[in-house]
Amino acid sequence: MLRLGKILCLLAVLMILNGCKKDPKIEEAVIVNSQAPAFNCGRPSFIDTVLVTLAGPPKITSSISGINNLYVATPGASTLEIVKMDCDANFIWKKNFYYGSEKVVSVSALGKYDDFYVLTATDNFTVSGGVDTVKAWVSYAEVTNSTTINCDRSVFAYVFNPKLVTDQSITALPNYSRLYKYDGAGNLQWQKNLTGNFYNNIGLSADTNSNIYVLTAERKTYAPHEVFTFTPSTYPMYDMPLDSNGFTITKIDPFGNQVSSKTVNKVYAYNAGDFNPAISVSANHVNVICSRDVYVFDMNLGYYIKTSPVSANCVNKAIMPLNNPYVPNSLFHLGVNDGISTTYLFETWNGANKLNSSVYSDQTNLAGLPSMDSDGNIYFARAGYIEKFDPNGYKIYHSALLIPPFTITCLATKLDQVYFFDYESSGKLYVVKPNANGNY
Repeated sequence: MLRLGKILCLLAVLMILNGCKKDPKIEEAVIVNSQAPAFNCGRPSFIDTVLVTLAGPPKITSSISGINNLYVATPGASTLEIVKMDCDANFIWKKNFYYGSEKVVSVSALGKYDDFYVLTATDNFTVSGGVDTVKAWVSYAEVTNSTTINCDRSVFAYVFNPKLVTDQSITALPNYSRLYKYDGAGNLQWQKNLTGNFYNNIGLSADTNSNIYVLTAERKTYAPHEVFTFTPSTYPMYDMPLDSNGFTITKIDPFGNQVSSKTVNKVYAYNAGDFNPAISVSANHVNVICSRDVYVFDMNLGYYIKTSPVSANCVNKAIMPLNNPYVPNSLFHLGVNDGISTTYLFETWNGANKLNSSVYSDQTNLAGLPSMDSDGNIYFARAGYIEKFDPNGYKIYHSALLIPPFTITCLATKLDQVYFFDYESSGKLYVVKPNANGNY
């Protein structure tokens, strides 16, 4: 009887210990949340056509939501068109949004759910003393000799378009930006008013906790002072420092609460039209790319440093952001022209420190804005082909697209998946999902 009692006691203790163990489902959920969300779709690769008409967009952008739906949008104007599909390219809806005097800067389906965000801004300026179609862009001049080792600059030129303009001033009137959040059905959840005015680049990104990073730009009032008479094909010269522009990054949580904000002023561009900043996010840093400079911040927008990847031979250097919050370090796609030809490469940075600089193994067809998946693979696309490079710059595939050669294209990536979108003006949106080897 005593033995039986001991046995029962031991069984009771074992049952209590077993009941104290963690639920394996909960433990698994914690692990999954620390990584990129899973990607589950029926078709591993395909090419499909969605019959939808867009109103002549100059460009399209795309993104993948937290539950793997696809959004294709038409930023750049006051009227925004959005097409929503599932990840097998089955049409869900198309909606139009109108923002009055505001223009759409960026659209993105960020975070872990099915919400999407729209960043808009006003473009409110007056022009006096010249042609009223000219916009104000502050520029430093640069020595464009192919033997230049560094980016030698001085304040001596401002490029106008058209070139024959005298004493033209640009006055910035009241401007603002707004961030709108919509649910997966297109219903407005909230909006936030921000400072800034319109620019035509990437203004939205997110971290792995669904915090949204919003980049707003401020083009400032410009009042030139000409000091010599110029002739056709030459540019005016000024004997005063040029007015500078600025930008603000705002971190907002998924509920619309502002977490932090950082403003940077005295941001000078290198050429007319170059003040067109873009934002990118890695697992550890937030980057703002403006002309050929990169402003680096930590995830709470503490300022690190301003740097310029590929400092040697800076003639016509262009930096494009590679954005992915699951990649530990920041990557930048660069094109550097030495006065004769352009070399394309990418650099990996950990905050203010450059880790490596790599040239792509094939320079033949690189074009357009690249995209990066969560493994650090880099994709390029334009009408006619898709190319994939591994994180070391070696080409994995060059895949021809068997669709008509149109030019309104974009890419979207998630985990190791990539989608290519190509819009035909007659009302066909081609959707291509290649597999890891570029076949579809």
